Amino acid sequence: MTNSITDDDDKVSAQQGRIPEFCSSVNWQQQVQDLVAKVSAQLMAYHSGQLALEVRYKPDGSPVTTADMAAHHLICDVLRKWLPDVPILSEEGDIPSLAKRQDWPRFWLVDPLDGTRDFISKTAEFSVNIALIEHQRPIFGLLILPAQQCCYWGGPNMGVFCHDWRGNTSSVQQLTRVAINAPPFGLTISRYQPSRVQQCQTDFMMKLKVEVQLMPCSAAVKFADLLHGRAHLYPRFSNICEWDVAAGDALLSGLGGLVVNIELKPYRYNQKESLHQACFFAMSHAQLLQLAGTLWQSQMADLPAN
Repeated sequence: MTNSITDDDDKVSAQQGRIPEFCSSVNWQQQVQDLVAKVSAQLMAYHSGQLALEVRYKPDGSPVTTADMAAHHLICDVLRKWLPDVPILSEEGDIPSLAKRQDWPRFWLVDPLDGTRDFISKTAEFSVNIALIEHQRPIFGLLILPAQQCCYWGGPNMGVFCHDWRGNTSSVQQLTRVAINAPPFGLTISRYQPSRVQQCQTDFMMKLKVEVQLMPCSAAVKFADLLHGRAHLYPRFSNICEWDVAAGDALLSGLGGLVVNIELKPYRYNQKESLHQACFFAMSHAQLLQLAGTLWQSQMADLPAN
């Protein structure tokens, strides 16, 4: 099986070649670090109990807190200063209809607090996800892990950088150029899933026929495991929102990784009325698509309906 990236995808990649000049200068990196410091300090103040955390529930039953909203407003204020004319789609903001946003050439896609349930439970498995989308693909990603005291930024044609709270910034090297006959493979999955999805994950692991190390995790923290080579595969068997994926997608692309849809083509954004998208399969290196892509695709076809 070959990678199903089309000529159109190659054209998009060529268009992305001008982006590193836009967001790779020292000044840009300092602005990124300033945003990271502000939003992390704010979220950790709620996480530690320094600020009172109020919780309410959306119509779909998912929780939203005062921390989500505070991070949303802070991030949007900063992004508007960076690029005043670029629209912002945030989980906690108003979402225009597809008719209004389908012609946007570029926009920000933001989840101010991914993993709200874990945040409420005071675990470290939550993140902030910020991506810049152009022509339906992410060209820059910023993944912030406040409780783990680090962040990642970068994307296609610019590589990926890791910054920690001690002030260290380093280039993330591709650690996972492994041969397909060199298990064990780290398999990161969502910690909270219905039983039907758990069964599908179990079936996938059995059919993979290689040694697997299972790594349950919450939020986009899973993408950090892929970036560092602690995990190799992230098969998603349940629907997810676009803002949960885009930052990690950009970062993986910057390291030779891949995020594909059910057709095994690069995941695309802002194509439907709902931003609650279908499943995806993320890999630390595109080579792994040959190992597991078709298997994941067939498992998705066998997944029972809700």
